[in-house]
Amino acid sequence: MRKHKKLLLIILSILIFLVIFLLALKPVVLKNKPEAKKEDNKPQNMDILEDKTNEGTITLGINVTYTGKGITFDDYTNTLTINIGGTYTIAGVLLNGQIVIDTPGEVTLDMQGVNITNNVDAAIKVKNVKALTLNLASNTTNELTNNSINSTISSDYPLTIKGSGTLNLTNQVGNGINCTSLELWQTNLTISAFNKTIEATKDIMVEQSWVVLMGNATINNFASKMEQNTLIFKLPRDYTPADNLALATLEGNSLNTFNPKVTINSLIISNPSLTLNNTYQLINSNDTGSEKIVIAGSDSFAVTSLITTFGLNS
Repeated sequence: MRKHKKLLLIILSILIFLVIFLLALKPVVLKNKPEAKKEDNKPQNMDILEDKTNEGTITLGINVTYTGKGITFDDYTNTLTINIGGTYTIAGVLLNGQIVIDTPGEVTLDMQGVNITNNVDAAIKVKNVKALTLNLASNTTNELTNNSINSTISSDYPLTIKGSGTLNLTNQVGNGINCTSLELWQTNLTISAFNKTIEATKDIMVEQSWVVLMGNATINNFASKMEQNTLIFKLPRDYTPADNLALATLEGNSLNTFNPKVTINSLIISNPSLTLNNTYQLINSNDTGSEKIVIAGSDSFAVTSLITTFGLNS
């Protein structure tokens, strides 16, 4: 009997302890966790990188100077980098140097007498850009020269060249221009390239422009996309920098002269002034004796279609 009373006392004590313990507990209110702020997938500085209103001025030389956002210059490599979209006015000479474009925005280079040489890489190298435009200021001549397997203008993005100035490209080892789409508008472009003058993976549009392409490979692929009268010459022999070529009328009036900066066997001339059924001559003033016609089998030729091919295997 005593054992039963003792057990009841123990059980009662436990129940009293539990009641006191529960009464001592304070109610806990669970608060909802605040929602995390949704992050914008767009980088915070993307608007700056795509700033079309951004403007800068670049003066090349022994001491490179510049104003505006998104421009850096590495003295050791002689490399000027543009990393913000916008319009940049550029002039001067950069020896064994390079301009690098690396921005998701659009970039316009307003070229006002630029001379860039590079012995190991492209003169203008595009790592990233939405679209690159070279605007050739009137009454200016711009020269880009390199001696490497990389194109003088190396890009995997759209390229536009416009303006009434002149752009001369020379590559004694590789191509002249590499890009996706190419647009030439009311401009003057001459390319001398040991390999291809232009290699574009998409459309090429040429309007109201003087274009002279001197090279050694696949010029038909380029000319087939021209939208103005174009002449293709497959030359009967190699022509070298010692040769001075000229396109002239039958009366000998020169329309344009050009000097290949590398050894070439192919030539493209495209100009809106070339008219159908007119007769022209392609002459080399350096041949022995009087001026000689360089077209095989004919002393003159007529433009008979939008694209006319002359010379070997035509």
